Amino acid sequence: MKIIVTFIAVLCGLTAAAQTQIVSAEYFINNDPGIGNATTITIAPGQSIQESFDVSVASLGNGIHYLHVRVLNEEGKWSLYSRKPFFVTEFGETNNTIVAAEYFIGNDPGTGNAESLTITPGNTITENFEIPFGNLDPGYHMLHIRVKNTVGKWSHYARKPFYLFSYTPELNITDAEYFIDVDPGIGNGTALEISPAHQISENFSIVLPDTISEGDHLLYIRVRNEAHNWSFYATELFTVEVGVGVDKNQLNFSVYPNPSNGIIFLETGDVQPEFVRIIDMTGKIVMTPNPQDRQIDIHQLVPGTYLLQMAAKGNLYSKKLIRQ
Repeated sequence: MKIIVTFIAVLCGLTAAAQTQIVSAEYFINNDPGIGNATTITIAPGQSIQESFDVSVASLGNGIHYLHVRVLNEEGKWSLYSRKPFFVTEFGETNNTIVAAEYFIGNDPGTGNAESLTITPGNTITENFEIPFGNLDPGYHMLHIRVKNTVGKWSHYARKPFYLFSYTPELNITDAEYFIDVDPGIGNGTALEISPAHQISENFSIVLPDTISEGDHLLYIRVRNEAHNWSFYATELFTVEVGVGVDKNQLNFSVYPNPSNGIIFLETGDVQPEFVRIIDMTGKIVMTPNPQDRQIDIHQLVPGTYLLQMAAKGNLYSKKLIRQ
């Protein structure tokens, strides 16, 4: 015996500036007989409609089929159809109580070979299940569930996607370090004293080295947890002015245009730089131009903030550089 399937459909018609009314609807299964030639659905006209209707599947073979529904507005225009798959199976006249259920994740191990679920037998079932995910990798997965009736026939499966992510318990921060301008490598910065905790809020006094130059610099701070994993760093731009522990015999050093969209010029007077380097916001040296050049092409740099540093007369000079 094949059953009659009841569908609840929300049918949305064509939308025009004047919000036209939906006045008719029709459905067909699998093959389209042509617009206006399908089976009529009785509806109450409206700008949008929600109707339930019975679809006879007596003439259909067992397996998957597709129900198509479309609507007509008061201007005589048909919508595109909405499509919904359904599964037809034939039951005998005996009691068709659901007596078993099983699930699998990902690949189908075969009917009857999946993981059993404990259920209360009935013509329909509503159950809550706990599915163990311990052996699954983080990412997207697909859960499949199917049931078996008293005559030993299994249903088609229902499936539900889910996303699994890994969780790491919160660990204490145990160490911190800082560096200025160029990254010396993880674990090689200057240590900071902290009180271990899940999160820290500390005030630090950073003693600038006597050799630091006048100009713009970048301070970086990163932390390590008790699993010995280092964090990304926090970055802060700061400026050193003449008289703050630096040599006052400074060069009149300038960079222009700044910001620049590709070409910059260095002004160093009659002094020949020993080296020139450009540092990105990660503390990495990304360019080492020829120190004899006074015009530098920075087209290869991605837009952002950099430090341009130059050594001359035993001093290091540093300027913030913006690549547009």
